[in-house]
Amino acid sequence: MGFEHGGFVIGEGLMGVGERHHDVLTGQQFQSRHSASLYRLFYVYTHVKFYQRSLGDAGVALMVGCDSV
Repeated sequence: MGFEHGGFVIGEGLMGVGERHHDVLTGQQFQSRHSASLYRLFYVYTHVKFYQRSLGDAGVALMVGCDSV
């Protein structure tokens, strides 16, 4: 058992990071309109994900139903 994946909150600049580093990123995921991530999958199936919002902020936005969080 080891470290499976780590995540970093980038903020509003997430899509800019995706454009600048497109050649090394593996993909993009959309869990909901409040939660999306870019990620890099390594050969040992370890992920590093980059988020616009923290999980807590995305949950609050989902419950409140707004984009202002």
